[in-house]
Amino acid sequence: MSSFIKGTSIYAIGNIFVQLINFILIPIYINNLNIDDFGLISTLEVVFFISNIFFTMSLERSAQRFYFEKDEKYGEKVFSIVFYLLVLFGIIILSISYLLQFFNVIDKYINIEVFSKNIFFILIGSFFYGFSTLSLIKLQVKEKIPLYAVFQFLKGILLIISTYYFIVYSQEGIVGYVYSLILTYGFLFFISILIIKPRMKFFIIPIGHFKELLSFSIPYIPTLLSVWIFTMAGRLILGKYTTLEDVALYSMAFKISMASILITSSIIAYVTPKVYSSLSSSSNYSFVEKLAEVSYYIFAFMFLGIFSFLEDVYIYVLTPEYLDSLVYVIPLLVLNYISSCLGVSTNLYFSFYKYNKQLMYIYVITSVVYIVLSIVLIKYFVIWSVVISAVVSTLLMLVLQYLFLRNKNKINIDISKVLKNSLILFILGYFIVKINSYLLINFGLFFSGIKILIALVLIKYLFKYIKSNNL
Repeated sequence: MSSFIKGTSIYAIGNIFVQLINFILIPIYINNLNIDDFGLISTLEVVFFISNIFFTMSLERSAQRFYFEKDEKYGEKVFSIVFYLLVLFGIIILSISYLLQFFNVIDKYINIEVFSKNIFFILIGSFFYGFSTLSLIKLQVKEKIPLYAVFQFLKGILLIISTYYFIVYSQEGIVGYVYSLILTYGFLFFISILIIKPRMKFFIIPIGHFKELLSFSIPYIPTLLSVWIFTMAGRLILGKYTTLEDVALYSMAFKISMASILITSSIIAYVTPKVYSSLSSSSNYSFVEKLAEVSYYIFAFMFLGIFSFLEDVYIYVLTPEYLDSLVYVIPLLVLNYISSCLGVSTNLYFSFYKYNKQLMYIYVITSVVYIVLSIVLIKYFVIWSVVISAVVSTLLMLVLQYLFLRNKNKINIDISKVLKNSLILFILGYFIVKINSYLLINFGLFFSGIKILIALVLIKYLFKYIKSNNL
């Protein structure tokens, strides 16, 4: 088995396990929390993840990039410095938030008592979570892929045990949810110390490194916020201007399309250190370009496979009222294909050449275009307005990244190949779904079984293609 297949498979297993645990937790929440507390979890999750961006100041991105700046010794030094910076920022933010809560400042602006009383504890969990992210980055750049998966498995197991104890056994309610996060990521904090191995001599952080790392990481804060806005804005806009049914249909289409990220993100995780290492050591453009090209075709094959089983998911898993959302899944999946291609190419090239400020501008611009266009089109196209806006903004992002790198004469994405593959996927997607609909109605599970057998044969040929490219 090639290292590419083995590596991406292990990454995928670890990531899928964590998502599976999150899925298993849903019925635990539903059966043990009242509807108000269950609804509050979504709000607390937003606070958890957004606050984490400010706790880390996106310094894990700096650690990932500067690890390849010089030799391995320098890379270890960078991770030690980032570790202590996260501790420093955490102490500052937690101290401020504690004082705000102590003097009841938060209560004046937030009327939900349970929410305001738990913000400080959510921030503690978010603080610890940053070290888990840094640990996974460390394992990724050192290409310790099995340990990456073990860490993910440990995270999932801790989440399920702590959630069961605090919510089911102790009946702590929404407070139990908060405690489960603190226990899980607090325990992983000590595991992170073993992985990162911060050296005490870097406890006094050199000013030069402090400025260098922060100047690289800070532009990622608006970039990450733009990504979050991009994923949330469509549902928020539909919620304001249309019906709850439209929101539900789009949300279902969006969630199904995002399932593909579990696999594509695993490929990106495997490719990232290879790209950085190749460009750092010898500017081996041919290997990097081949890695990206093979990834384009793997993504295309994967998305065709998803198209082939979309109808099965809607018929055998979902309820009939969601069937109308199927038409929106296909363009959203094609957009994920484009985003995945950017993930193994231009996003990494921008980071390697330290064009992260320019990347920030591109993400902010495309997010603004997405929001404005959605609001303008909503009265004419309803759900299609956010889909069309997503298509326009994603294509704009692709073109802007391509043009910038071309202007700098840097290694670039094969834009014609990505656009051609996207168009083919879009056309084949609707064709496959249409054919599937007819055959499933007439042959049912027998046809689904035939598709699985065909898929296994095609995967075998895909593996041969990967091996033929020496990956």
